[in-house]
Amino acid sequence: AIGIHERFLALARAKGNLSTDSEVLHFLALAICGEAGELANLVKKSWRGDEVDLDRFREEIADIRIYLEHISRHLGLDLDK
Repeated sequence: AIGIHERFLALARAKGNLSTDSEVLHFLALAICGEAGELANLVKKSWRGDEVDLDRFREEIADIRIYLEHISRHLGLDLDK
């Protein structure tokens, strides 16, 4: 069975994107940074006193985790080790 990471790569490559391992690695690293920035923005809003729904934190953390899983699989690493 094809895994999530393999489906992700197949879809991106079918669109003409991420054609090399280097491009995949760069994209995933930037995606993690983008999601971490969104999480940091929620922390900033909370810090300044704005009400931020806990589900929004959960969603951004989940997005970061998903990209961490992708980059780990791409590098052949077991994230749990």
